[in-house]
Amino acid sequence: MSELPAGRYNSAALSGETALAQLLSNASVELGPNRAQDATAIAAKLPQGTSVFISHLPRHSLAQSLSAVQSLHEAGLHPVPHIAARRVVSREELTAFLRTACGRAGVRRLLLIGGDLGDAAGPYNDAEAVLADPAVADTGLEEISFAVYPEEHPCIPAHQLEDALDRKITRASAMGLSVSLVTQLCFTPERITACIDTVAARYPLVAQHIGVAGPTSLMSLARYAQTCGVANSFGSLVRMGSKSFRLATSSDPLRELVPVAAHLTGRNRPNIAGAHFFAFGGAIATADWIANEMAKR
Repeated sequence: MSELPAGRYNSAALSGETALAQLLSNASVELGPNRAQDATAIAAKLPQGTSVFISHLPRHSLAQSLSAVQSLHEAGLHPVPHIAARRVVSREELTAFLRTACGRAGVRRLLLIGGDLGDAAGPYNDAEAVLADPAVADTGLEEISFAVYPEEHPCIPAHQLEDALDRKITRASAMGLSVSLVTQLCFTPERITACIDTVAARYPLVAQHIGVAGPTSLMSLARYAQTCGVANSFGSLVRMGSKSFRLATSSDPLRELVPVAAHLTGRNRPNIAGAHFFAFGGAIATADWIANEMAKR
């Protein structure tokens, strides 16, 4: 695996506020595959070279995300496509997408996930199978990201996830690729920090991006929580949260980020790369929120 630059995130001497600023300064956001028109507006709010992930939704083929990938590249941002293994219908689809995304739109990093279909639509049952395809090695990719789960995965036991992650990191490193990890959505800061610490102990040289919800409507969050297996923590947040949260119409990312930044303070965590925002269709609003928060610091 690739070693991180020294001092990438040395929080040992930082205040919680400075640690929070560092999380935001290298933030990434997520864009829907059908939102190519948002690229220019996002680029106007965030620094050039910001990573923008493009989700691979159940009703969209990989080819349908190419317009968003290209628009982000032209706007001076770094497109990071998702590839959900079980949604890829053929090796030809994967090969054609990688050839175009990497060859014409500057893609150098992918997020590989399994996808949530019960049965694979094509030849890839999981992210490991995609990584093993020669097409991935022949495109000029430099970095592969994988998901880690602060909460239990709704379908896969924790020990199986750990074993699979070990294999994926080993394979990607042997291919000469940098590896990074993105924590999946969680509404409980204590679980996020526990995941960060576990990953840091197990993979001290692998970058971590801390995933949180952007400023999203609570109705959207509730729907997502139910489908992705974090309904319990979201329900607890609603039941036990402050009155202001229960009356709110949208989420506040600081609810998760402030405790995480406080946890990082006093700890040397050179593998923390920044925050990643799940935008749920609100990438422009999320970019605006990040820009406004950075302007305060």
